[in-house]
Amino acid sequence: KIRDITEEDKGIYHCTVNTSPIKHKVVTLHVKVPARINHETSSNDTTIREGDTTSLFCNATGTPEPQIKWKFIPSDPAKRGQTINSTGSMLIISNATRDLDGKYECTAENLPNSQAVKRIKLTVQFPPEIFLSTKKLGQTIGRETILECKVRANPHLMNVWMKVGNGTTITPTDRLKVDIFQQSGPEILLSLRIRDLKQTDYGPYDCIAENNLGIANDTMILYG
Repeated sequence: KIRDITEEDKGIYHCTVNTSPIKHKVVTLHVKVPARINHETSSNDTTIREGDTTSLFCNATGTPEPQIKWKFIPSDPAKRGQTINSTGSMLIISNATRDLDGKYECTAENLPNSQAVKRIKLTVQFPPEIFLSTKKLGQTIGRETILECKVRANPHLMNVWMKVGNGTTITPTDRLKVDIFQQSGPEILLSLRIRDLKQTDYGPYDCIAENNLGIANDTMILYG
């Protein structure tokens, strides 16, 4: 009798009974071991640039040998997760795009109701892109107006408004307020609110975004 069976107990056992004649029997013990993921030899969270190729590893052990499946969970909550048509311990991502930014879930399974799961965060970085809702905005003196600029980037390191000709970044005052609002996925909305509009406020404004991969800017003209 073997108590508290472990994986090391598997193998061939010989039973001999000293009778006349001697009786001998051979028994093979198979030990089923639930799937386990080896986190030391599997991939950790990974950061790449758009266009790069990378491989994610999910190394699992168990008896019988576990089957590994992959699932993609996008960073953008507006997009649904999807099962990846790929099995095995290695997932190759070629020519990565920003849409592939998210978590990759590997599931190892070898026995009923027994699963091991690991999630690997893949960050896909790309340079800033700027989108203006309009290139010209009109408003009368004394009123309030808002300039808006959408920026897509990963990561977001610097997002500012600048008055062209002034050469300095606009900072908040009693009349000026700069806000950043998170949009879906890697997009933010950079707004500049101007209260009690004055003649000196008219002119071109630059929306500028910069990260470690590049810089982008576009100009909006405020006129009366």
